[in-house]
Amino acid sequence: PGFSVTDDCTFAVTAENVQSILMDVKVVPSSSTTRYYATIKADSETAGKTPAQVADEQIVFEDGFHIDWATSKQVFTGERTLNSRSDLGVTNLKSETDYTVYVFGVDTKGYRTTEVATAKVKTAAVKQSSMTIAFSNVETGSEADSQDFFKTNYFVKFVPEPSVDNEYYYVGLVSQNDYDFATAFGSDAEFIKEVITTAGDNIMLNCFLGKPLQQLKALVDYKGNDLQPDTDYYLIGFGYMGSATTPLFKTAVHTSK
Repeated sequence: PGFSVTDDCTFAVTAENVQSILMDVKVVPSSSTTRYYATIKADSETAGKTPAQVADEQIVFEDGFHIDWATSKQVFTGERTLNSRSDLGVTNLKSETDYTVYVFGVDTKGYRTTEVATAKVKTAAVKQSSMTIAFSNVETGSEADSQDFFKTNYFVKFVPEPSVDNEYYYVGLVSQNDYDFATAFGSDAEFIKEVITTAGDNIMLNCFLGKPLQQLKALVDYKGNDLQPDTDYYLIGFGYMGSATTPLFKTAVHTSK
């Protein structure tokens, strides 16, 4: 995307509240009207590239997802403190890793309008947490599968209630049989490791920050198996910031017939 700097706005960029896989990015632009975009990249991914090259590649990447630069919630104005997950959508941060924050002006068509501002940051080590997780509004039921009329799906709806709202936690379901088997010769800590290993790179899809605004709905257990009718399960939760940060929290639930 060829472009020329048409806006002399500069950005003071600092990383704040840096945790293992979360951070805030404070942006103070010299012009309050300049629209700007921000992202975070691992230094290992951008070796040998100038900030301008990284920014222009990011624009191409976003264009691939058909971003609407005129209305996107990923474009900001004015002084902002942006959360890496909830504002910037960066979910793949790893602990104790070198990153660079990139901030640059962008017009409504997706052309870069300013020089690129950067800030270096290293994520923290994973710390153990005193966060607790409870489950409320637990409901069970069944419904016809939207694709397959002859199939019935069993679900559990619930609201996880973490005691803090600035740390990630994982939630899922395990059958009581599987849990008893997994912990017969081991501990909850080993079971948590198995859950993390099973989830693999997709674990962040099951991780949340704060209490959700509505019930979550689960149709499968942590292994991806359909929930079975009339069966004992546990709702499970634990803090997760790159590795487990809390003990396992669980609540018994019995699926509908």
